[in-house]
Amino acid sequence: MKTKTTLKRRTKKPAPAARANISAASADYSFPVIAMAASEGGLHALSVILGGLPADFPAAIAIVMHLSPNHKSALAEILNGRSDLKVREAKSGDTLCPSCVFVAPPNQHLSVARDGRLALSSSVAKKVHYARPSAEPLFVSVAQVYQEQAIAVVLTGGDGDGSFGVQIIKDEGGRVIAQDRPSSVNFSMPHTSIQTGEVDFILPLKKIAPKLIELVRLGGGKKQGGPAPHKLSRRAVQPEPDRPASGAQNKRMEKNPSPLRRPKKPARTPSAASPARGSFPIVGIGASAGGLEALEQFLSQVPPNSGLAFVIVQHLDPTRPCIMPELLQRTTGMKVIQVRDRMPVQPNCVYVIPPNKDMSLLHGVLHLLAPVSPRGLRLPIDFFLRSLAQDRRERSIGVILSGMG
Repeated sequence: MKTKTTLKRRTKKPAPAARANISAASADYSFPVIAMAASEGGLHALSVILGGLPADFPAAIAIVMHLSPNHKSALAEILNGRSDLKVREAKSGDTLCPSCVFVAPPNQHLSVARDGRLALSSSVAKKVHYARPSAEPLFVSVAQVYQEQAIAVVLTGGDGDGSFGVQIIKDEGGRVIAQDRPSSVNFSMPHTSIQTGEVDFILPLKKIAPKLIELVRLGGGKKQGGPAPHKLSRRAVQPEPDRPASGAQNKRMEKNPSPLRRPKKPARTPSAASPARGSFPIVGIGASAGGLEALEQFLSQVPPNSGLAFVIVQHLDPTRPCIMPELLQRTTGMKVIQVRDRMPVQPNCVYVIPPNKDMSLLHGVLHLLAPVSPRGLRLPIDFFLRSLAQDRRERSIGVILSGMG
């Protein structure tokens, strides 16, 4: 039988979507946190999963589902009637707790602060993947706060929401589950995450709840005193681009599941509200048509030992090899590098995005992503500058040069 729980509401203004509001207190790390994302077909998928979890399930769950911003949502009420867990619509200041489920309201991004409290964006915050709420702020913040205690679940839905966040979940030591093609109404969201190579389990809908129970039993409730992030070599399923992992792959993973917890290494404490590692500023530069000439003029005026790092997001033709690093190297004494995935940023260097990639910055490291939107609809400059602002905060500088759009 469910008991009513009264949650304290924080009077402080909600944090921006892409940045959790970190307080001096620390979250309770004694239980795992599961972040779920769904869109088309998500109500049924969430109902099946939550209905398969026991009332004393020792993990907290936060859910983002793409909802119409024009109507009050009854999603939390519906799910509450289909589950033994306590399901409620999230409010800023709610505290994550075991056996509780928090659902993002329409038109607001949901994220988690370092003290384990939830934060909602304003209703005019930037959309991510054309969605608000989006999975990305939730996945990234849960990864940063709960690290190896984090589990991401990508369910049926359109577009590629969550594909960046699952990579951060994995970088911080967590686990990722994706719904398989046959049980998905729309396989686009799970498929895009699977294509990153960072998904641990590709499962039919009816097997996701048992897998969550197994992962929580293996790794939940043992960690005390905060996270000790550690990353092992990647063991994700990497299916062929046009289909999910085979049944044989899933069976192998079912027989040999990886525990949620990983061996420790020297701890660091990443925080969505603290500057990225290193004290030097990073300059993000966006350019398009006429950008090469503008970049040459710009870099020629920067001394080679300025102490700054420069990251260039230029709209490039994806059908041709990129020679921009070689061209720019002739105009500056700084080293000009084409970005590779997970490349650390160093001062007095210039980094150039490769063609047909989106790029983001986390903890001073550049991450490359396959674009999830068709050419002409993508906003790679906006995507990078948002991550730069979140990661470097007051040490971030944005420069927009010649271009169209």
